[in-house]
Amino acid sequence: MIETLFQGPKKDLLYLIKERGMLTIEEAEAELDLAKTTLRQHLMALEEQGLIIRDYHKIGQGRPVVYFELSTAGKELFPNQESILLHELLTHLEESGNKKLIESFFKKFWGKRKKQFEEILNSLVAASGKKTATQDMRFKAVDILLSSEGFMPKRGTEKGEVIRECNCPFPGLIGVTQLPCKIEEEFLSSVLQMDLKRTGYIPSGSNACVYSMAKAKKKEDET
Repeated sequence: MIETLFQGPKKDLLYLIKERGMLTIEEAEAELDLAKTTLRQHLMALEEQGLIIRDYHKIGQGRPVVYFELSTAGKELFPNQESILLHELLTHLEESGNKKLIESFFKKFWGKRKKQFEEILNSLVAASGKKTATQDMRFKAVDILLSSEGFMPKRGTEKGEVIRECNCPFPGLIGVTQLPCKIEEEFLSSVLQMDLKRTGYIPSGSNACVYSMAKAKKKEDET
């Protein structure tokens, strides 16, 4: 991926930081034989793209030394077999008749997120000075949680829509089992205290996973 996105000094800098873990501008200058002003421009550009972060290390009595490190997004540019192995593991469990084990795993996954949601919500309530959470606070807590997980959430834009997720953080897994999506639907209904139904689905070709208010079931005609 990195080869297709970057060429020249930016690619060289990313590789250097990956190899060393941390890199100073002086180290980059010695390794790449480029002027500090040029290197500083490339490093700032990579930082603005969210691919590297800077850290300050105090050494002795002098000024702190600035080190550059890869951010989470920067690390993802390099080859990683983790998602492939997880996909194969789930496929193996599915084919071996261990669906209950898979379901237990994802229920535990969303159970942990529910605890995180409650912690976020409690902090929002405390900051507001109110005694109980409002619906807006619940939406805010969901937005914070889903954003940290990479779902890119947005409030619904159409009538009846409650929330849209513009990114699926684990698309490879959905090809094996849709359990994460099913349990996620239950999670969102629970924390938002709303009866929700998924009406848009990225794996089916939608540009977002959409959760809308579920329509009330019609009462059966009395006989």
